[in-house]
Amino acid sequence: MQTATARYWKIFRNPPSGHSCTKTSVPDAAPNGHSFSPKHSSIVLQVCVPPEMPRVPGSLICSCGPSLSLKKSNPLSCPLMRTYLSKESILLLSAAALLLAGYSYPLSPDPQLYIVTVWVYLFFTPVAILLFFGEHLRNYGFIWKKWPFPAGRTLLGLVLTALLFYGAAKIPSYRDYYLAFPPQNLLFHATVVLGSYYFAEEFLFRGFLLFGLKDRFGEFSVVMQTVPFALFHLGKSGPEGLLSVFAGLILGHIAYRSESFLPAFLIHWFIGICTLVFVWF
Repeated sequence: MQTATARYWKIFRNPPSGHSCTKTSVPDAAPNGHSFSPKHSSIVLQVCVPPEMPRVPGSLICSCGPSLSLKKSNPLSCPLMRTYLSKESILLLSAAALLLAGYSYPLSPDPQLYIVTVWVYLFFTPVAILLFFGEHLRNYGFIWKKWPFPAGRTLLGLVLTALLFYGAAKIPSYRDYYLAFPPQNLLFHATVVLGSYYFAEEFLFRGFLLFGLKDRFGEFSVVMQTVPFALFHLGKSGPEGLLSVFAGLILGHIAYRSESFLPAFLIHWFIGICTLVFVWF
């Protein structure tokens, strides 16, 4: 029998033709990191694993015999899983609901309420979803491993980024959009408001979505999280809408490479400060 790593197992009374089955007793049949409910401790299973089946979280494993639920140490083990709704589907639906909520109930222009509403939409809600399903936040980029680039390349990237947004700030539509929301205190806005906003935003897209999709889709998860990120910027100035596509891909690649959303957050925060300075000075 080949070892399979799965978020959940779908149960079949009879195996599909051509699949080989191995009969084992519970709990000895449990792969590493899985556990069985005590009430199933005397059940005999036949676990069918076709050779071509991908061994990735979220894959469906065929098993003939009585229906039972297996769960990993930190899976999405809610009853929704027993309806075979994958983790990736739940994450995408949650992100779509958050985006719709953001459009229906716009963020408050008041700086203090703005921070609260940003964190409710972009941070607390996705964190609550993950904790409800028993997920560990460190698996969603809440960890610092290393800075993904050497110092020289980092400095060059920061200089080029500053020059890019200096040019963008000279575009009337881009500049006018930000001039319409004058900050009451530039230092407070640059540190607390922008820092809070970009931390929450990066967690939603480069943490919650990117790492939630990574196990199944690999590097393509960088592209997948860019789509809602670009939609999130609809309604802003024309240049920013276009820049958000490239920013989503670049920041997603950085988060994927560093296995954390924190480097992307620091870069995004730097971009926000550059925009603030170049627009108002």
